[in-house]
Amino acid sequence: DVVEEVRNSKLPILIIQSGDDEIVPEEQSEELYEACTVEGSDRLYISSASHCAGLSTKPKKYGDNINYFLLDNLDN
Repeated sequence: DVVEEVRNSKLPILIIQSGDDEIVPEEQSEELYEACTVEGSDRLYISSASHCAGLSTKPKKYGDNINYFLLDNLDN
């Protein structure tokens, strides 16, 4: 059960959702994000992108958010 695995994670998780995702409904990514219990977890929403197309649709937003997530959560 993916939701249970996310809930039991000891690490922050970044959930990435594409607005026009035809495979993973937005409700599923919302459920996963709500299951995140670790501080630093976050959700990135890329509007008007199909499944796994966030990087090619909005490369700056995608890259910036991943960088911020990593910088916020990596131990120095």
